[in-house]
Amino acid sequence: MKRIFLTSSIIGMILTGSNLVLAEEITNKLEENDIENSLINQNIGASQRVEVNKNNEQEKKKEFLDNVAIIKYHVKHIDFNTNKELIPTITKIGLEGDKITENGITNFQKEKIPAEYRLISEPKQEKVLSKSNNEEMITFYYVKNNLEKLKKEKIEQIQKFQYIDYIDDNLIEECIDKINNATTTDEINKIFESISKENKTKLIQTKLHIKYIDAETKKEIYPTITKIEFFGTVIKGLKPVLIDGYVPLKKEQDVILKDKISNEVIFEYVRPSDNVEFSDFVKKKINLKVPIAYKNIDFTENYKNMETYVLKQIYTKQLYTEVITTENDINELIYHLTDLPISASYIRHCRNITYDKREHIKDNSYRFILSFTYTVDKYSVTDEDIEQSEQIIDDFIKEKITDNMSDYEKVKIIYEYLIDHGSAAIDYTGKTIPYTDKKRSVYAPSTLIIEGKGVCEAYAVAFSRMAERAGLEQKWVSSIYSPYITYGTSDQIKKNKEIYQKKLQKYDSRQKILNLNHAWNQVKVEGQWYNIDAYHGEYTTILNKTNQNPKKDIDKFFLKSDKTFEEGFCGRMWIKKLTNEVLSDYKK
Repeated sequence: MKRIFLTSSIIGMILTGSNLVLAEEITNKLEENDIENSLINQNIGASQRVEVNKNNEQEKKKEFLDNVAIIKYHVKHIDFNTNKELIPTITKIGLEGDKITENGITNFQKEKIPAEYRLISEPKQEKVLSKSNNEEMITFYYVKNNLEKLKKEKIEQIQKFQYIDYIDDNLIEECIDKINNATTTDEINKIFESISKENKTKLIQTKLHIKYIDAETKKEIYPTITKIEFFGTVIKGLKPVLIDGYVPLKKEQDVILKDKISNEVIFEYVRPSDNVEFSDFVKKKINLKVPIAYKNIDFTENYKNMETYVLKQIYTKQLYTEVITTENDINELIYHLTDLPISASYIRHCRNITYDKREHIKDNSYRFILSFTYTVDKYSVTDEDIEQSEQIIDDFIKEKITDNMSDYEKVKIIYEYLIDHGSAAIDYTGKTIPYTDKKRSVYAPSTLIIEGKGVCEAYAVAFSRMAERAGLEQKWVSSIYSPYITYGTSDQIKKNKEIYQKKLQKYDSRQKILNLNHAWNQVKVEGQWYNIDAYHGEYTTILNKTNQNPKKDIDKFFLKSDKTFEEGFCGRMWIKKLTNEVLSDYKK
């Protein structure tokens, strides 16, 4: 015998073969002579029952069935992934024309199916019963929750309690163990709810020490302030104190009190660089760990100081900075720093500058965020290598350069150091060897300083950096170098120069001249500009290595005129409007 459920129209019936038998009890609230009328008019409640007079049972049943059509349908609860039934199929019957509503298993019914399942189909399904849909299925689909994923999620939330709230550590560990051993979704959720209720039930006092230090020396420059706070507190926007002669690197900090005994926050300060000239700034060793700070970053109608400020940021390899200025000046700045040769060696580390225009300040001034992109691919260089090369240069300057030296003497010492210390990174065919044995790029000036290997760009930037450290004015120059500029018949040379000149005309900015094939320098000696090429100076020692005096030709590239560089040994062509005109070779 199989249990059948009825709609509210006809209540319970029992199916025995093909015979339908009325339930023994329908309602005890209806009179016996009202049974037929109540059944037909569908006024019988699901909980109502009545004892039918056994003498009239068969007659009443036949009359009822002759006047109605009984429709049967089935309700299934299925595992979506396996297609297996979670509970036995429920068969129900009702009258033709009935509008029936079936619901998926709800929370208070979950004891009927495994607790780890959840309903994924529509929670309510409706249907009008008719002969055409007799024996139809109404199906609800469920999926099993991913217990491991849920466990991981809840454990991560609980673990955060020990850092941001006041809950006991032992209770946290106990709850984590319980969750790991839980076997149902409900069990996991109940464990989590219990610890969440315990959370923040007691306050634990802790100390917050606020320190103020010099970013460069790491020494305290203001007495430590100690405050009593509560463990787990999040302090938003903690501001530094004002210290005369210093600028804080951060305007404010957010602090999470994670330790139940003692917590510490440090504000770092630097000496303001507003009044430090760029020429004085570059004479010092660069410390990448100490950013540059100005008291005032409003550079409206003060372009020169803005350029100096941004160059200082690039020298210390900052990823971004902010300035207040006009849009015209910000565009002029980017053009000047990225498209023109300037007296700043480490500008070569920065390959691109972009800006984001923020809020309006006043008149034509806005706040701009400048972003810097540094050397990549074959030009890449680490901060550690820059710092190491800076220290080597610093030692060299202290040992070899004195204040009473002439410009000529300083240039000569630097030029000869690079030739003696360095070696062109080429093989026997003249092809560049891009990396050293220690995997450093030979395009980076730090590689030349540290390992003594480099290409022309490394020599040019290294010379620039050493020259500015020695207090000399200099520029980095890019050009086309080819033997065909100076070798061959006069007609051949003329024709070759015309070809190269057309190529040069395509390059009118620093961004574009990166594609030219040779770099060297200009340097000012006793008020006059001269051309100098340490790489080709070193290259001549390779060409003369079998000679008793391999350095006999190095002066061919030392303080020469434009004409000598164009027409002499290793001739080259360049965009002269981007450089200083040099009319004659240096003469003592």
